[in-house]
Amino acid sequence: MPSSNNEIESRYAWFRLFASLTLITIGAVGMYAVIIAMPVIELEFGLTRS
Repeated sequence: MPSSNNEIESRYAWFRLFASLTLITIGAVGMYAVIIAMPVIELEFGLTRS
């Protein structure tokens, strides 16, 4: 059903897009934080990767 609004995408659609991207970024940061922090932790404790 076409909307009566002449815009292709409404402001609400853009808001939902940015809100979902923000939540995904916050939710997935844990997976990537380990990858970034692990070399520093290995050096701190003198560990190797094996």
